[in-house]
Amino acid sequence: MNDKALKSALARRQLRQAIIKADGAFDALYTQLQDAYTRAWDNQMKRALAAALDRLRDMRVDFGPDDSKRILSALETQLGPDAMKAALKGPVLNLSQAMFELGAHEVGKSVGVDILLGRADLDALDILGRGNLYWVGNSWNAYTSEVFDKALKDYFAEGLTRDQLAQRFIDDFPGVTERGSIYWNMLADHTATKTREMGRVTGYERAGVQYVQVRARLDENTTPICRAMHARIIAVSKLSQQRETYLDAVGRGDMLTAKAAWKMHSAKDAGDLEGKKTGDIPGHTASPPYHFRCRSITVVYFEPATANDRYSQKTFNREALSKKEVGELIAQAKSARWRDGRMKSHYDKHGTRYGSLEAYNTAAIDLIRRGDRDVFLSVRGNRLKMICAQPRPGKGSQLIAVVDVEKNELETFHIRSGKLASNNDDVKPVKQPGRGIIKGAIEWLLNTW
Repeated sequence: MNDKALKSALARRQLRQAIIKADGAFDALYTQLQDAYTRAWDNQMKRALAAALDRLRDMRVDFGPDDSKRILSALETQLGPDAMKAALKGPVLNLSQAMFELGAHEVGKSVGVDILLGRADLDALDILGRGNLYWVGNSWNAYTSEVFDKALKDYFAEGLTRDQLAQRFIDDFPGVTERGSIYWNMLADHTATKTREMGRVTGYERAGVQYVQVRARLDENTTPICRAMHARIIAVSKLSQQRETYLDAVGRGDMLTAKAAWKMHSAKDAGDLEGKKTGDIPGHTASPPYHFRCRSITVVYFEPATANDRYSQKTFNREALSKKEVGELIAQAKSARWRDGRMKSHYDKHGTRYGSLEAYNTAAIDLIRRGDRDVFLSVRGNRLKMICAQPRPGKGSQLIAVVDVEKNELETFHIRSGKLASNNDDVKPVKQPGRGIIKGAIEWLLNTW
């Protein structure tokens, strides 16, 4: 490397380090990657149009459908694997390293340590960069060739003259370019989030973190798969194994195994994962991203310090407590009190049939104490909730009392029509063991409207 190239590399590294340590680093790096992808696509599409028009001018007058293959070959020269990888090699390799380092830096900042990358990490980065470049080149097989193959077949089927065919290319290329930008934006997003998350895994390893928690962004756009994974506690060793399986496959050039190591889920997969214990979730679903345009991340999780923390951890992982723990929880909830000012408003809304505030409160505590009800634990607003529920046979409803476990406060006591689970739940209700209603009513409680 000559002095000029060395100075340029050092300048890029200094700029990258400054960006990584700045607020909004991920958005800044993602924007750079997205711009690089779409700019390369636009430039290569212009070259592809010129190549296609040149090929059209060279075609004989009595051209036919077989000539579409020659045009497709000309397009591949500008948009195929080699062309797109050459156009994006520099940005992909540089920004892959920046995203990886950012992920490690974010973890170090959260736990108060400096994360230093070693030789093994740099070797992994080389493989990761090659993998990210492969997916850039794979765009031809995954998207571009199919788009143009279909368009060419349609054009030739219309019986256009050579001049008409050339004009159709000129007219349609801007729309194809614009639609293709959607694909490249998605690929940039996926590359950025996966690379950053791999960097976070390295950060967890270097910082000695043993467990992380999945954090989905919960809003109206949250996908079912991210809701199913939200709040789960996952061992860093499981994340490490997934990363190593992926990188090992990329290093061998076995991209089918690489894809399988980091599964991109569809909406129908969420039903299989929602109620599954975290320990039973397969290794290809350990780390985000769980699907394209995934917004979930992982954060450091510290071991439970109290019994309530332990109850929360099991609920996060969709696991039931032991019978002993349920007994301890019920014993604690028997002394629950209403939050200041809440009982009167709930009584006015739900409890006037009891005749008095005192009778309403007594009935709520009685539901918690009695044996012919079931207990569920859920998480809402990042707080653990205990739900005591008793079906009302023949009425399509149930009597429920909800207790905030940490504060030991009664939140509500009322008759509810519909299912216990709600989209407002961070974690949907998990049925607990012990005495309670018959098994056949459990499914009704959870799912009946």
